[in-house]
Amino acid sequence: MFEGVLALALLQPSAPPVEERQAVRYYSGVYVSLFETSLFEPCESDQRWWLEAPGAVNRPFWQWMEELRIEHENQSGEALGSASPVYFLTAKGRVSEIGEYGLLGQYHRRFDLIEVIEFRLASPQEHEQCLTSGYLK
Repeated sequence: MFEGVLALALLQPSAPPVEERQAVRYYSGVYVSLFETSLFEPCESDQRWWLEAPGAVNRPFWQWMEELRIEHENQSGEALGSASPVYFLTAKGRVSEIGEYGLLGQYHRRFDLIEVIEFRLASPQEHEQCLTSGYLK
């Protein structure tokens, strides 16, 4: 009997590592950063993704975000305080499986940022078109 179980185990492929199951590709969408909020919503989805900027992209991403925040305040003449402008982001990243991510599991997926292609303030049209999950409305 043991040989039969062993043979069956050898025939069954093992589950691939998590990294192999996750999709790495380019996504465009809107991003909002608030206290305990790191919300990325791809334009082709109504899912909320928790954005992580690990490793080498972390510091440049946060510096770029702060520069855009200051640009928004200068253009609008309003101080944001703890609010966030809506950013438009095109980036290469790894997307997790559907689950519960971020603060209290409020996000459908986690998006691990690998490379930023475009990062700027979102237009009102992009804001309306891409921020569709209702999370910030």
